[in-house]
Amino acid sequence: MNDLPFDVTADEVKALVEHFHPVRKVDTLARRRKGIDWKVDLGDADREVANFVTDHLRGRYWKGRYVDAYCPLYQQA
Repeated sequence: MNDLPFDVTADEVKALVEHFHPVRKVDTLARRRKGIDWKVDLGDADREVANFVTDHLRGRYWKGRYVDAYCPLYQQA
């Protein structure tokens, strides 16, 4: 998840994603000029689950921004 506001916490990101699937871990990936990039670990989720979660998060308006979500593992395949 890219460019989320600086005041968003890992617990808030986890709560958002857990509307769709349990989360194993949430970490900050990078701080950028526009916001923070987050890495969300869905555990043993397969391609179908990861794509479902990503599709439901991408474009959602949350905390004053549109969520840009992607799954780099499954985009390569």
